[in-house]
Amino acid sequence: MLLKNYYYFYTEVVPHRFCDDVIEFSKTKETQRARTQSEANEMKAKGKVSQKTIDKGMEKRDSEILWMDERWIYKELQPFVHEANQEAGWNFQWDFSEIPQFTKYALNQHYNWHTDSSDTPYDKPTVPQMHGKIRKLSLILSLSDPNDYEGGELQLDFRNNFDSDWKDGQASKVATELRERGSLIVFPSFLWHKLNSVTKGIRYSLVMWNDGLPFR
Repeated sequence: MLLKNYYYFYTEVVPHRFCDDVIEFSKTKETQRARTQSEANEMKAKGKVSQKTIDKGMEKRDSEILWMDERWIYKELQPFVHEANQEAGWNFQWDFSEIPQFTKYALNQHYNWHTDSSDTPYDKPTVPQMHGKIRKLSLILSLSDPNDYEGGELQLDFRNNFDSDWKDGQASKVATELRERGSLIVFPSFLWHKLNSVTKGIRYSLVMWNDGLPFR
């Protein structure tokens, strides 16, 4: 899909107090990565998955996550999705936000090239708000002070198809606008992107996917 704007950003628009509250709230929960790793180890012990499979998954993504189904978070983020959708000229139909995902990237953790969407709509009859829909707009909010970490840059690529021979920089851009705390970016969920490895400190972010009916 050819677009005039491939992303829309806001610099230091979310209060630092909100960022603090999200990080503090995360400390009351168990991150999913630790639990997922223990489950993977258990499956490995039972012969259901190989170490190679586990390692391959970690090569693509290595981070700690947890879900924050909190009304105060939706209330803060959803207006930016609505506004960015209009201001960027996308005007995508969407009517549901998935549970926001808090992500912690420590030393050497990363998320390699991927998209957030799928060409197959959700098959979730028990969740009518999601059933038959796809992710259309992604939002990422930077929660960390830029002095607290190095690396961890969000990189966007504007091509339509993934090629293993890609070289960074050919059609990609590092979203420096996201560096400052309280800054956020909204982009179509089909856009290829990656989170470069953190080389120092810890990077915290909040992600929210927004769903609608498949494109026609």
